[in-house]
Amino acid sequence: MNSVGYCVLAGGLGSRLRPLTDRLPKPLIRFGSDGRIIDFTLYNCLASGGGDCLVLTQYLSQLIERYLQESWESAFGLQGRRLLVGGPPEGGGFLGTADAVFKSLGRYRRLPDYLVILAGDHVYRMDYREMIDFHRSHGGWATVGAVSCLRGQANRFGIIEAGPNGRIRRFHEKPRSLDGIAPARSRPLASMGIYVFTARALMDFMGRAGTEGVSDFGGHVMPRMAAAGQAYAFRFQGSRGSAGYWRDIGEIPAYWKASMELLNGAGKKLCFEPLPGLHHLPFSTAQIVRKDGGEARNIRDSLLSGTARVGGGAVVEKSVLGPGARVEDGAVVRRSVLMEGAVVRERALLEDAVIEPDTEVQGCDAPAPQASSNGVHFIFRRGRSAAA
Repeated sequence: MNSVGYCVLAGGLGSRLRPLTDRLPKPLIRFGSDGRIIDFTLYNCLASGGGDCLVLTQYLSQLIERYLQESWESAFGLQGRRLLVGGPPEGGGFLGTADAVFKSLGRYRRLPDYLVILAGDHVYRMDYREMIDFHRSHGGWATVGAVSCLRGQANRFGIIEAGPNGRIRRFHEKPRSLDGIAPARSRPLASMGIYVFTARALMDFMGRAGTEGVSDFGGHVMPRMAAAGQAYAFRFQGSRGSAGYWRDIGEIPAYWKASMELLNGAGKKLCFEPLPGLHHLPFSTAQIVRKDGGEARNIRDSLLSGTARVGGGAVVEKSVLGPGARVEDGAVVRRSVLMEGAVVRERALLEDAVIEPDTEVQGCDAPAPQASSNGVHFIFRRGRSAAA
């Protein structure tokens, strides 16, 4: 039976999510009331079976290592699998995603037959076994997970031109224009940043190309493997052929939008089921307060951590409240995300906002408008007050 190893890339600076990532690595940013972004990828690895899972870190690596040990290591151990953490070699950092994986393969007990490369900053639920089976069936060097994207988002992703059988003709990393790539009014096929490689083929390829500046999967490896006719696209789908739910939440507006989607039905596609050794469920639709009633009479369509507190005279609608978040009496919070320790004081009005951890939003009689981006209002002042 073929062996499978997982490798999760979790070392980026997360500069597009600043200031949230000034003191916390992007994979550990809260998503939902109690979960973190990397939980989705780790859960997928755990539920898909296979062998060891290696998490590659660089930025604030000690925080990620501690979190994995406390929250995930025992669950992998109960399956007879290791959850490993690796950083760059001493004296230098990784040069890119492919360079990081190539330099870290020695951490596996033995090189697996197939290597699944994943990102630690995407939100989705997926059984990787379907993609691995597809990869095994076509016999090429590489398979790329793919979803359709909006034309206006194409410059954020690797864009794929593929034939009916999935063979990739050309791979374009973050193209400035879709001219000559995708027909007008069509939705281009975008890379999810999920790859399955035949491990020996990847090793041989990197060994030959390593001196030619081939350091990144999207920018270097996939275009060359596609040109060699050895790369295929696997279209990610949900149940019964529906579109699969996958979000890259590397920017603040995308993070806010995905948080709101949790409350509008997407949560059903992301729900975690109990697994042996997994002592916490980072996201469950059972946590969502759907309508008025009982003690939650002023909380509607919202997701609250068990340690969040809402005053009796407060109103919370379509919002996500993290651990220790508080909304005081008389405050109104709508379509907003309050991270851990955030406080909305009496008489404050908060709408369409993402509030950084340990930030206070002060109330006032005449709320002043906040600066906005794409229709979303943000307040980020860690440990200080933000007038609302």
